[in-house]
Amino acid sequence: MLARFIVPRRNEEISPAKVKRILICGQMGIGNMILFTPFLKALRGYFKNSQIVMFVLKSNGADKVLAGSQLVDEIIVWNIDGMSYLQKVKAVVTMVRFKPDLIINRFHSYNAYNVLINILSRAPYRVGHVSSGGWKGNHDYLNNYPVVMSDGEHDIDRYLRLAEKIGISGIDRKTVFDIDHHDDTVAKEFLEMNRVGRGTKFIAVHMGTSLIQRWKQWEIEKWAILTECLLEQGIPVVALGSEDEREMIVDAFSGASSKPIFAVGELTLKQAGAVIRKSRLLVCNDSSLMHIAVAVGTPVVAVYGPNDHKRSAPLGAQHTIIRKDLPCSPCDNFDGAEKVKICPINRRCFESMSPQEVLAVVMKKYDETSHEHEQQEERKGVSIG
Repeated sequence: MLARFIVPRRNEEISPAKVKRILICGQMGIGNMILFTPFLKALRGYFKNSQIVMFVLKSNGADKVLAGSQLVDEIIVWNIDGMSYLQKVKAVVTMVRFKPDLIINRFHSYNAYNVLINILSRAPYRVGHVSSGGWKGNHDYLNNYPVVMSDGEHDIDRYLRLAEKIGISGIDRKTVFDIDHHDDTVAKEFLEMNRVGRGTKFIAVHMGTSLIQRWKQWEIEKWAILTECLLEQGIPVVALGSEDEREMIVDAFSGASSKPIFAVGELTLKQAGAVIRKSRLLVCNDSSLMHIAVAVGTPVVAVYGPNDHKRSAPLGAQHTIIRKDLPCSPCDNFDGAEKVKICPINRRCFESMSPQEVLAVVMKKYDETSHEHEQQEERKGVSIG
């Protein structure tokens, strides 16, 4: 209750002339950070002369998305799990001493540290999501510029509502994922070492998801069957993923006669993005690599089960999602994945989806993208390798 009185209230135009320092509470995962980039792009363009600082959690890995970009001036990574109580206090004090004029609060970014920073910094402008659109927050009072969301709204649009509240117009929904020359070269060398040279029409596959969201993952056995079918069609397949997915994915092919090129745990996030950019398409679950593919312009075929496609689906006509429109689906929500974990019908949304029906969609998309690519190369006057 005390916070309601000590946090200053304002209701005036937020102009660049009044904002010199901006703090973004960015506790989110890799995929959400990519979906957040259209907002960051709009913010950077509007506050050209302001210092923009974002703090993120090391465990989420979202700082890797912003590395090399010009979207923010500084990224502060908090290793909360490895910090002592005194270190946590010092981290909060550092943010308070930054004296932000504007604080950005995204839904799901509210924790004890965020709340303390909002209260103690006494920032005159605090723009943040409040309870709405299926999400219930406990700290709506922190925001003197409250942002209301709508039901069924995509997360990109939920984030862009923050920009609209500030007064930014002409907003672009295109996501951003920068890949530098070094990472592109490493990806190229990895592919060439595995006999996937320039012009090779290969498919990238991501069979996993983040460790804490495996409920979004189609059965690994079905991914293995799908991959073997693609290999039988003579299509090279590169399997991508993080180190904590490697054992699961490699084991799935232990008895297989044909195996994909394993890049799981072999490449950094940026290098994996470079591989995806060179592929004909990415076939995946709802994952961070799916959002990277969209950002770099590679068509996606994504398998959806209990997860909410309205919030996270890849935007654009070139992308395809495969899902079962069951009465209970999607069953995940803003409060967590408890309904998913206690599914009384054995995840029928995934269980009823066969590798053969996914293969049919993938092959159709592969043929379309290969044809489009060849036409583009012909227009450039470049021979196809």
